[in-house]
Amino acid sequence: MHFNRRSISSRLFLIAGTIALFIQAGCGPKMHPVSGTITYADGTPMPGEGQIIFNAMEPKKDQGNPRGMIQADGSFHMGTLGEADGAPEGKYRVAIMPTPPHNVNKPPPNWPPLHRKYLSHDTSGLEFTVLSGRNKLNLVVEK
Repeated sequence: MHFNRRSISSRLFLIAGTIALFIQAGCGPKMHPVSGTITYADGTPMPGEGQIIFNAMEPKKDQGNPRGMIQADGSFHMGTLGEADGAPEGKYRVAIMPTPPHNVNKPPPNWPPLHRKYLSHDTSGLEFTVLSGRNKLNLVVEK
């Protein structure tokens, strides 16, 4: 079997990259599952889709901003590095960003489907602390 310099260096690069990925995966913050719902006071889910976004109150290196996709039934699962891999422990401010209507130059009068204060971490008044283990966040919002 004959190896040239280029094929050896390519293989070494591939092996080194794989090892780096394994090391990096073990060095990041530990993620904890966070799921929940967004409903109104009468129990009906917030209509439409969008995102719920966490903003760390005491940011740590490589913590990121966990976010979750809000489903039509108001449910969500938070993710930081992946779609639903959870969030690192810590205290967060919470914002809710509904998806604007498609193909509409001017949003309808009933948009957004919740009070505008929830669109910003600074005004929402919503906070959540992620603890070790499974976390449940059920939010009741105003229209």
